[in-house]
Amino acid sequence: MSEQKNRNGIFWVVIAAFVLFFAPHYAIADEALRLYNQGYFAKAVAIWKKDAKTGLPKAQFNLSRAFLTGKGTDKDLDQALYWLEKAAKGNYPPALHNQALQYLEDQKISSALQKLEKAANQNFPASLYSLGKMHQAGLTGSENPKKAFALIRSAGELGFHKAQYNLGKMYRDGYGVKADMKQSTQWFLRAAHQGHLKAQIKMIMRYQKGVGISADPAQAYKWLLIAEERYRGFSLTKKKKLLDSLSLEERNLAAAEAQLFRPVLEK
Repeated sequence: MSEQKNRNGIFWVVIAAFVLFFAPHYAIADEALRLYNQGYFAKAVAIWKKDAKTGLPKAQFNLSRAFLTGKGTDKDLDQALYWLEKAAKGNYPPALHNQALQYLEDQKISSALQKLEKAANQNFPASLYSLGKMHQAGLTGSENPKKAFALIRSAGELGFHKAQYNLGKMYRDGYGVKADMKQSTQWFLRAAHQGHLKAQIKMIMRYQKGVGISADPAQAYKWLLIAEERYRGFSLTKKKKLLDSLSLEERNLAAAEAQLFRPVLEK
């Protein structure tokens, strides 16, 4: 893989992967976070400042993000970087992960790998996933399908929906693992239940054609309605064909299930 392709692949690997405050799969309930989520930003920041000065990496990381976003305090990039560095020195996975992404933006691949590996060794899902994508893209020196699959599988098992969607593709294509359409569909389904749009679109076809799962046009229509809330690219012909295969009762039941659907993050 050429150096140029490596560089272009960096952003494909980590796009939208920065961790804000607590990642969904790394959340630890505390008073400051509760206040922040309720909109009491300044009160939350006051607690984080106090705890950060005592050396608590979790508070240092959240304080860094507060200085970066300007919620509850004035924006201050120097302070944001200062507290991020403190949290990373405390070996706090979200901080290590965000530092890694900064190194990637600066094309410092080896430094990024070191940070990601430290976070991945603590089973931080976002870092396991990003590290796996780097092995897949050949950014670790050479492409390593088996290593990529193992890392992304670990992230998927921990509930990281991007990893679950990628596992669906890996099992479909036999990338780093023996092709298995049942496993592929199950991983797409797990990601779909967490709100992953592309996975939801995959489930329309899987249920419609019975790929890796028993055919169920009503379930296909349900996922179409769910995905249609955010994606308007479905052809009227495709939608009509699906509708024509259902009874009025099946249509109404699928519509009711779609209306009740809410993404549920895996804990």
